[in-house]
Amino acid sequence: MKKRFLILATVLCLSFSMMACGSSKSDDAASETTEETTDESAEESATSVTDNIPLTDKTVEDEGIDAFVTLGEYKGLELEKTVTTVTDEEVETEVTNRLSENAEEITDGTVAEGDIANIDYEGKLDGVAFEGGTGTDFDLTIGSGQFIDGFEDGLVGAKSGETKDINLTFPDDYFNEELAGKEVVFTVTVNSIKRPAAELTEEWVQANTDYTTIDEYKESIRTELQESYDAQNESSMQSTAWQTVVENCTPLQFPQTYVDEGAASYKTQYETYASYAGQDLATYLESMGSSEEEMNTQCEQYGRNIAYQRLVLDSIIEKEGLTKDQEDYQTTLDELVTSSGYASYDELAAVANEEEIEQTVQLRRVLKLIVDNATVKEISEEEAAAKAAAAEAAASGTSKEAESSEETAE
Repeated sequence: MKKRFLILATVLCLSFSMMACGSSKSDDAASETTEETTDESAEESATSVTDNIPLTDKTVEDEGIDAFVTLGEYKGLELEKTVTTVTDEEVETEVTNRLSENAEEITDGTVAEGDIANIDYEGKLDGVAFEGGTGTDFDLTIGSGQFIDGFEDGLVGAKSGETKDINLTFPDDYFNEELAGKEVVFTVTVNSIKRPAAELTEEWVQANTDYTTIDEYKESIRTELQESYDAQNESSMQSTAWQTVVENCTPLQFPQTYVDEGAASYKTQYETYASYAGQDLATYLESMGSSEEEMNTQCEQYGRNIAYQRLVLDSIIEKEGLTKDQEDYQTTLDELVTSSGYASYDELAAVANEEEIEQTVQLRRVLKLIVDNATVKEISEEEAAAKAAAAEAAASGTSKEAESSEETAE
């Protein structure tokens, strides 16, 4: 499914953690895996660097970029890039996943461990359907642990077309306090049953892929996984590079329009998640233990961070003279269309305005310029993990020290 294209989200992704994006066919209160829409990392990124910067109705076009931000060093950075090597175990896991994706429907037999049961379900508390407990046309892999304990086991042995009641109790520590520890009944209809192949065979490879042997197929999977890891590591390095560049700059004032656009983008994400949950915004915020006031504060912080980064981007674009009539602009635009999953520019333009597209292309050009002018050192996954752990420990120590100082001051 193609996702909505947003320049603001694209920019922010590069330096601050974003909320997960996705949708499902059901509002699954029975599932133990929940998507949190208030990202702690995003909150932590809203530092005083942007909080105390004055807002202005003046525009970059009228005042010039230097009136809004002082550009710092963006060339000559020292960067580290993680090198990941695909393991045999990861290849085997992917093989298992693909066998599941190509599972065949069975008409005889009953649901068994590992099967994919397509179900409709309705959960009731004291005879009344509770919010988020209903789903239709939901593919559930038996044994995945996606639902609360007992739900999947209760389907084992059911036939296709069968409807049954499953009596369950929500965990005492369930995130929804109204359901925590409560006895409920799920009425479940098994629409169909699919069963993955028990093992990878050459017959299966030839019937479902473009390869003729198991070894060829596994090697193609290894190559795909490696390319994916390489792309992720490149993106992570770019994220670090961009964050470093932003931190090297000094914000002077923020255009109110930039902040408003960023805040509106963040609020849209809240509204989107509320719609996924089948709730209005106020109800959704309450269910997440938040409020409209807290959301507005986060939106303001997000908007300020967005404004800051857009100004840094504008400043580098101006200093480097990156214009739309240069050859690599069109090349980068073509790459953007393809990587975004669209067949043509017109398809992309249907979900993003011209300004969004232009800024994203320019961002990609700037990131390439920053990396091309940096010294890049490759490090192993183990080294990267050790450094991340050390940084987290240091950050935690700094936070505790600050808390202690505040308590002492009080």
